[in-house]
Amino acid sequence: MKQFILGISLIALGTIIVSPFTPWWGIGIVAMIIGAIVGLKGTTSFFYGFLGVGLVWLIAMIWKNVSNDGILLGRMAELFPIGSSIGLMLAIALIGALAGGLSAATGGLLRQLLDNK
Repeated sequence: MKQFILGISLIALGTIIVSPFTPWWGIGIVAMIIGAIVGLKGTTSFFYGFLGVGLVWLIAMIWKNVSNDGILLGRMAELFPIGSSIGLMLAIALIGALAGGLSAATGGLLRQLLDNK
């Protein structure tokens, strides 16, 4: 359980540090590196990245939505067929979570591949 919380925390911390300085896909590089360092199997690494990046993106969107009284997400939700700002927040968080999860799984599997040779 400690390792699970540590893995999620490392990916979340790396995402928070790197996000202001890189494009959205920069979180993938962080998740891949941490997934390779931790070196767990692909499924476990996927959940580390999925939860770490997904929670950071969701909290960041909630923070920004509260700071501008929901105006931006409300207008963006009107453009897409989602309909509500909550649905849009969850969709965006899911995209980030999948990117982080797949990147962490790639790092974990790469570590396994290199350890087997």
